[in-house]
Amino acid sequence: MFAGHGEFDNIVPVALGQRAVDTLKAHGQPVSWHTYPMMHAVCIEEIQAIGQWLRSVLKDQASLAQIEELLGVEPPVNE
Repeated sequence: MFAGHGEFDNIVPVALGQRAVDTLKAHGQPVSWHTYPMMHAVCIEEIQAIGQWLRSVLKDQASLAQIEELLGVEPPVNE
């Protein structure tokens, strides 16, 4: 599971997100926990981290091209 949270979230306190992660881990669930310097939002760094996490999780189940298509990511252009 990927879990991301804004460090300055004014809707859901970051401590509550951390507590949820701790509970999941205590029950044997692997969690990739990330915080970002933002409020209750999504940032490009989080989207990129989710993409990397998905690639690592799905690498044995789908080709990179299939994952990028699912994510709507354009393949990198070699310069």
